[in-house]
Order: sequence, then structure tokens, then C-alpha cells
Amino acid sequence: MYALASAPVGVVAGVGSAVVIYEERGDTLVPVAQQSGFSVVLDVGVPGDGTKIMVADLMRSVSLLAYNASNHTLSLISRDTTPRWLSAAILVDDATGTRVVFADSNFNLGVLEQNTRAADEEIVRLS
Repeated sequence: MYALASAPVGVVAGVGSAVVIYEERGDTLVPVAQQSGFSVVLDVGVPGDGTKIMVADLMRSVSLLAYNASNHTLSLISRDTTPRWLSAAILVDDATGTRVVFADSNFNLGVLEQNTRAADEEIVRLS
């Protein structure tokens, strides 16, 4: 599976079980960061400010990643710990926080919101 989203840094791509960030250099897209370990990336989403990347994993639900442009790394900042077989997901980022609206294989429609009150060293749960 493949998923693509435009981002301020270039293009965010879900390729199989990985998320890759490509920067535009001239007329070429160059991979600069990668995060693996997903089962199958169904979709990726990036808010307008480009601070987070939503990853919809077909068999493991939703994760949020942060991209550090200075050292070209992706890090997990939040995830839903309830396994869900997703069929669709969309990132909704507004003044009240980061939310993900999802649909799963059991015909459920739900909303996950990032809990920003957790300690900095913890991976924040989506709930």
C-alpha cells in the first residue's frame, strides 16, 4: 500500500510498513527520514503547520509522529493502544488540539484526541 501527503518539508509517504519523508532538492525527491515498524500504512496526514504526522496503520490503529528537521529523525509522540482494523482515518488539527476521525472494519466511527497533559518523557496516548 502507498499513501502520500504534502508537508512543509516536502512529501510524507507511507510505503508498505514504513513512513518516509522526502525533501525536494531541485527536481528530485530525496529520502531524509524514515520510521519503520508499522504493519501496513493505510494513510498519512500532516496538519497545516507540519508539526505532526498522522499514521493510520491498517491493523494497529493510529500513531502520531514528530519530524525533527535539524537531525532528520522521526519520533513517535502519541499512539492509540487499542488495536483496530482501520478502513479510513483523517487528521483534524485545530485550535483545540489534534484529533483523528477513524472508521474501522466493525463499522465503528470514532474520534481520537491527543492527550497533551502527559509527561514529556512518556509517549502520549490517543484516546
